[in-house]
Amino acid sequence: MGLNDLTIEKLITEINGYKEKMRTIHEEYGHASQDLQDRINVLGYTLNEHLKSTKDAMATTPQRLLNLEMKFVTGDVNESEYRAQRAEFKGLLENNAQSSKACSRTISRASKKSNR
Repeated sequence: MGLNDLTIEKLITEINGYKEKMRTIHEEYGHASQDLQDRINVLGYTLNEHLKSTKDAMATTPQRLLNLEMKFVTGDVNESEYRAQRAEFKGLLENNAQSSKACSRTISRASKKSNR
């Protein structure tokens, strides 16, 4: 009977060791999960701010371009200034389009990862 008591105590000690390891793993998982959630929140905030600025730029750039066209037609802006500003607006519109596509790709990737 002494051998059985020793074996049972050894098993209990081993089980308690596994319980402690599981507790540690669970805590580490909790910390990793919280860190991941924090990173997701920061990414979401950054993406949201970028979307707001892109939306604002996309809303105002065409109107500003139209104003430039009106000034050029009425003679308030000379041709060289008109061409320079028009080239600048073209760059802004291209950047807006690229930024919009990049945001869309980021949202798509994030939604795919969250579905996993």
